Amino acid sequence: MAICQTRIEAGRSGWATYTARHTGAIGMSALWSNPAILNAARKGDTGVVIRLVRKARGRSQADLGAACGYSQSVVSRIERGQRHAYDIRILRRVAQVLDMPPQLLGLSGPLDSISDAPMNRRDFLAGAGGVAASTFLPPMPAPTTETPADGLRLVTATQRRLDGTMPSRDLAEAVLAHLRVTGRAAATADDIGARARLAGALSEVAGFAGWLHWDMYDLGSARRYYDVAITSAREAGDPVLSAYMTGTLAAFAAELGDASESLALVAAANQQLGNDPPAIAVAWLSAVGALAHASASDERAALAALDRSQAAVERQADESPPWPWVFAFDSARVAAYRLACAVRLGKPHLAVRAAYDAGPMLVAPTRQAALWRLDHADAHLQAGEVDYAFMIATDVLDASPAQQSARIVNRARALRRGYAGRNPPTAVRRFDERIRTART
Repeated sequence: MAICQTRIEAGRSGWATYTARHTGAIGMSALWSNPAILNAARKGDTGVVIRLVRKARGRSQADLGAACGYSQSVVSRIERGQRHAYDIRILRRVAQVLDMPPQLLGLSGPLDSISDAPMNRRDFLAGAGGVAASTFLPPMPAPTTETPADGLRLVTATQRRLDGTMPSRDLAEAVLAHLRVTGRAAATADDIGARARLAGALSEVAGFAGWLHWDMYDLGSARRYYDVAITSAREAGDPVLSAYMTGTLAAFAAELGDASESLALVAAANQQLGNDPPAIAVAWLSAVGALAHASASDERAALAALDRSQAAVERQADESPPWPWVFAFDSARVAAYRLACAVRLGKPHLAVRAAYDAGPMLVAPTRQAALWRLDHADAHLQAGEVDYAFMIATDVLDASPAQQSARIVNRARALRRGYAGRNPPTAVRRFDERIRTART
């Protein structure tokens, strides 16, 4: 255990070391004034920006993918300009590794802060419109026509971009207002085609509202909005969107420990996808099913589902997944699910090994990564390593305010309830002080 712990600790600190070692070879002022890079950024051609900066840094697609914790095919899809492959977590990681200003990828701040060259705001939003912030929020392609549904979907995409930098509670009011507007538009559409398109837009914003309320730990509202998302996707006649929203509700049920409902929803999502589902859908739904089995203490079924998820990841190759299954799902993510399952099964040694394999998934600046780090802390607590467990947990609570949520704080409190020592060590007392001031 001590050896494994040392490897994990090295992995956590090694990310910053790796990034520092492999970046900075080219002066920033010279690189960011490159006309080709600036022109691509103004047009919203994120893939071109990444390709040009990557080559200027002297890195291959495989090298960049390995450093980011993703496969070479993910980097290739982004660079080829497939907007639906854009995910804010991937873009942030790429910007980190390539040591590039996030503005070039539309992640934060105006491009003018890099260059005084003018930029068309509408073009920028369209180019960045496919960016999403969370594991369960599908990125969205930029609208190509000016229908009401396209405009509403662009608003949803823009609001989703704020999810990574704004607490869910601060964003929810605007999203619910947008949900009401979209619902009225869908209800009053004057023809079947427009009604179907607007139902799809309604499904997307309802799914986002469900995510925000899940993050706020308002579970009743989250469930209600996910139900709206699934019903609207069906009304839109979009089985892929319906399967995605059904799978998301399955993940929600799995986290709450309702194994039977979660597994029924996973089966329904698989049925909606038909006989030839995309590999990434199989990988994700299998991992969600594994969580459900683990919450029911069915170790054999959970491990078998994780093996199916890993096998699906290995089948992906260069397959372009359909929207909305476009977030990265690779071996590191399967390992993160393996960590979560092992903790629920009370297998701390398996969980600690999985945490090492998950690598960058645990250090990503996302709320999902924070939850996985709390699983990592729980694994060490189960193994009797109290100080290390609460050191990890305190680090999670010390993250930026934008990463905090009622869901994370609730999970941290559950971790604390798992420790029953009468004379808590310093690490536990420090955690207790921190959680008393945690904001949600």
